[in-house]
Amino acid sequence: METIDPKLQSAVWNRVLGAEQDAQEGETVVTAEEVLAWMQVEKDAWARYRYLSCKTCGQESAQLRKMAETELCHFRKLHAMYYLLTGHCVQVQAARAECTTCVSEALRAAYQGERQAKRLYEQAAERWPAMADEFYAMAADEDCHSKQIRSMICKRLT
Repeated sequence: METIDPKLQSAVWNRVLGAEQDAQEGETVVTAEEVLAWMQVEKDAWARYRYLSCKTCGQESAQLRKMAETELCHFRKLHAMYYLLTGHCVQVQAARAECTTCVSEALRAAYQGERQAKRLYEQAAERWPAMADEFYAMAADEDCHSKQIRSMICKRLT
């Protein structure tokens, strides 16, 4: 059995690995700092919806709890992305949800946040194609949340 010349073998592997590296370098990736900031936003949204679910009742409360669960799922996906980028895990504490006497006003602020998050994740999908499916799924969730919030506000104002 003939063995391959070590220099030739090295040259082949360098070409193969170089081609893979070139493909990865052409891909724009979001920064770890951006992902960390998004993780904070999702953790804060989780806390806000949990708090608002305690200030409401019935179907509205259940809807807000479900939205909180989705935001926590987003946080976990982003944490996995952060780990892929950095190789590190981080602890992110949710900011304490602001006390509110007007749930409608808190929902209005949350609506704006959901619309902004949708746009942000759509842009992130374009910048990091390898994670585009995750970003588009999160953008769809945020769009759904904004519609749910809009419906809650409509019911409250009638």
